[in-house]
Amino acid sequence: MLLDKYILILEIMEDLIITIKNVLASVFSDKIGCRDNNLYDGGYYYVELSEDYTKKDFKALRGLSFGQKLRIIYNGKTVIASKGDVGTGGYNHPKIDFHINLANALGFNKGLDYVQIEKI
Repeated sequence: MLLDKYILILEIMEDLIITIKNVLASVFSDKIGCRDNNLYDGGYYYVELSEDYTKKDFKALRGLSFGQKLRIIYNGKTVIASKGDVGTGGYNHPKIDFHINLANALGFNKGLDYVQIEKI
């Protein structure tokens, strides 16, 4: 019981700390997400992928809330984006998937690459 409380406190503390992480990213181009949100409405969106794509847990970034904003940095460019969907992940298990509009704004033209993210 004491161990459970300790783990819970650590998880809460981790969520409160504003951290910058380097994570593997990929790009998608679907028009409509599984929440039926139009991902082509002009905004910048990302998809949180699964930690284990075979389990489809959608928690690669610790289970962020729908709409959670992240500051995403790539090659000196920064964009603020909202979580618009969740996805299973894929090759090499990236943690975040960029909508094509977001990828273009960052100059992210590789299939897979590392980016910096910061929860805001």
